[in-house]
Amino acid sequence: MNIKTLSIASVLVTVASAQANLIQNGSFELSNLAPTGSFYTLHPGATNINNWAIINTGIGDSSIDYIGGYWQPSQGDWSIDLAGNSAGKIAQDVNLGIGNWYYLSFDLAGNPDGGPNAKVTVASAGGTSVSETFTVTGANTRPNMGWKTYGFYFQATSTRRRSLSRAPTDSAPTARPWTT
Repeated sequence: MNIKTLSIASVLVTVASAQANLIQNGSFELSNLAPTGSFYTLHPGATNINNWAIINTGIGDSSIDYIGGYWQPSQGDWSIDLAGNSAGKIAQDVNLGIGNWYYLSFDLAGNPDGGPNAKVTVASAGGTSVSETFTVTGANTRPNMGWKTYGFYFQATSTRRRSLSRAPTDSAPTARPWTT
C-alpha cells in the first residue's frame, strides 16, 4: 500500500451567521505531550490531545502522528499527520442546532518527505463530506509546508455531530486548526 501523508494543522467550525469557533483546541496546541522536534504516533483510544478523539479507520494500524517541531505548523507549534503507521482519523463532538448552517474550515499541507505527489483527505460534518487534494511539489519543504485553507458549509441534522478528518486508504493528510 502506498501511503501519502497529508497534514492537518487547524480546524474551525463557525455558525454561518456568526463567527464563534465551536471547535475546541482547533490548532491541537493543548495536550499532555512536549514538543520534541519530532512526533508522537498515537493510536485509537489515546487521549493525549485535548478535545480530540483518534478513531479506528479499520485500515492497518489506524494511527496519526502528532507533530511537534518536525516541520513548520500552519499556526502555533503543533500539527497532525493523518498517516501515522497507516491511514488515520480524528474527531470531535460539537454541539449544534438542528437546521442551522455552519462553516467548517481547515488547513492542509502534504508531508514533503514522500516526495512530489497528490495527497487527499476527506472532511465530514452534518452529513456533508468533501474531498480535498493537496499536491506536494519541490517547493514544499519541512520549513515551508505551503499550508492551504479549505472549507465548506453544512446544515446540522442533529444536535451533536462529530467533525471528522480522515485519510482514505491510498493517501493521508497533514492538518492544522479546524474551525466551525
